[in-house]
Amino acid sequence: MMFFKKKNFAIALAFCLLFPLLGWATMDLPKQIEFFDLEMPLRCSVDNFKEQSVSSTIVIKPQDFTVRLPAQTEPLPRYMVNSFSSRKQPVEVAIQNLLTEAGIQVVSEPGVYPVVSLKSLRGELSNVLEQIAQKAGLFYSYDGQRKILTLKTKSQMIIQLPRNRQLVMAVVDAISGGMFAPVVTDWENYQITITGTRDELNKIRQLMSSFVKEKILLSAQMTLYKIHPMNSVSHWHQIINDFGKSRFALSQAGTGGTLLVLKPALNVFQLVAKAMEKYQVVPVVRGQMVVPSGWRVNFKLGECALNSPYEDLSVSLKSAIQNKKRAQNTLVIDSKQGEIASFDFSNTLDQEVAVVGIPVPGKQNSELFLTLKFNFINLIKEGE
Repeated sequence: MMFFKKKNFAIALAFCLLFPLLGWATMDLPKQIEFFDLEMPLRCSVDNFKEQSVSSTIVIKPQDFTVRLPAQTEPLPRYMVNSFSSRKQPVEVAIQNLLTEAGIQVVSEPGVYPVVSLKSLRGELSNVLEQIAQKAGLFYSYDGQRKILTLKTKSQMIIQLPRNRQLVMAVVDAISGGMFAPVVTDWENYQITITGTRDELNKIRQLMSSFVKEKILLSAQMTLYKIHPMNSVSHWHQIINDFGKSRFALSQAGTGGTLLVLKPALNVFQLVAKAMEKYQVVPVVRGQMVVPSGWRVNFKLGECALNSPYEDLSVSLKSAIQNKKRAQNTLVIDSKQGEIASFDFSNTLDQEVAVVGIPVPGKQNSELFLTLKFNFINLIKEGE
């Protein structure tokens, strides 16, 4: 990856503007505040000024990726079910019919429960009930003292991960991209807690399996700038022409703005320095997200925003990592008012990306400018 070394005024000014942002995430904080914001130094810290390795390696153990439900139920009575069938009945009615002989009452938490048809289920009562729960997408808990079985559509899940914060971030980002319920992240014990449905539980288990199977992640480092033209004739065409179109691998017009894929001889820092010759350039968000291959992840820019008008913006990225050199990507920039811009593009690891001309919601004379740098994270099984 090339680095811009020419010492001119534009670069010095860029450094002066950007350098103060590097320290805010590492300042001394009271212990309780530091624990509360354990994600921030990793999430919101991006270094634009040093040569970065194009890939890194994390050693993993497959058994360190687990998803479990907390113990919320007592053991059911040990009954054998010889044959149980039910035809097009609400699942609560079917389960009550199953448990009546055992003297167990069924109650349901609020939610939408399906109608099921069951045929000739056999085995121990707990196993039969689990089959029905999985088929209907339900969870349950049993109070042995009161002999009450409670059905529910959602349950708490605890995701345990290896002791690596980038892996934790990858799961947090994938869950956010899947529009699951909010998560609670324990950065000290590398655990994520979420309350979700059976379908979400299955998707999270698939995500855990993908870490071991795919063995590769994509780290996307982003900086969002607000820019304002210094005069009425300032235009991105001038900046691109100054570099020469041969320095760009791809130009793609989107619903809002234009995406540029830079060739390896050009990097985003050079592009920022050149933009500062014609625009007032102010960094407003800096941060990163980690993308498991084939999963859509979502980064809420407000987590790292330095200016409140940008707190409702988000960037989502879905990457199919084709090999250790190339990825096929879908990038979407959203606000609470709806989609601002979207792009489908392919790039190699050493090709950085910029999106220029992004409209600022509610403002005519300003625009946003997003830069992205990529890094592959290789997952190696211990002992390989």
